[in-house]
Amino acid sequence: MLLFSLAGTSLAQTTGKKKFVRPEQVEAEQAAKEKEKAKRAAGPSRWGWGINIGGLYFTSNSFQMGLDPTVAYRVDENLAVGFMLKMNYYTTKDPFSGLKYNAFNLGPTIFTRWRPLWKMEGATPFMQSLFVQAEYEHAFIERPRYDDFGNYILNPGKTKILSETYGQSFLYLGLGMATGFPAGSFVSIHYNVLNDPYLYSPTFTLRFGFTMNY
Repeated sequence: MLLFSLAGTSLAQTTGKKKFVRPEQVEAEQAAKEKEKAKRAAGPSRWGWGINIGGLYFTSNSFQMGLDPTVAYRVDENLAVGFMLKMNYYTTKDPFSGLKYNAFNLGPTIFTRWRPLWKMEGATPFMQSLFVQAEYEHAFIERPRYDDFGNYILNPGKTKILSETYGQSFLYLGLGMATGFPAGSFVSIHYNVLNDPYLYSPTFTLRFGFTMNY
């Protein structure tokens, strides 16, 4: 009986199939593991993204609101540069004809965000969260057309407010506070240095939003 048992075990061992792994496959798997390990050691990606909500403006007959996606690159721990596409919705109503006017405006923008106290020794979390931001925007703004008396110009059928598009440049300097990393939120206020009563942009704008990796 013992003889048959040993023979069966030997037969099972000699007939069992062993998977063959090519040396190049082993090397490729090892290289992939080393690459992933190095990526984790390097920390989060320097590329980031975010979304801003702001550009709020309203009067008795008009309303404006902005939604601005952003892409940024962290040059250093406390410095990032990026691109923002400001998208503003504007609506108003003619008090005489009762017609409504709606417009969707775009403002390609480049920006720099700097946290001046991020690396300061002994800085509190609140101090580290403060940032300053500079922006240059070239906006394409659509607004109603006016006559010499300040009234809206309507189409011949008096069913629509006519419009025209302006190309205008704005330069903003802002101060804000950001919390959390890599995922975080912020609130900020921005001043339009190129303020002009004939420019379709408020002097101050308040924003809040969310960021990832910057």
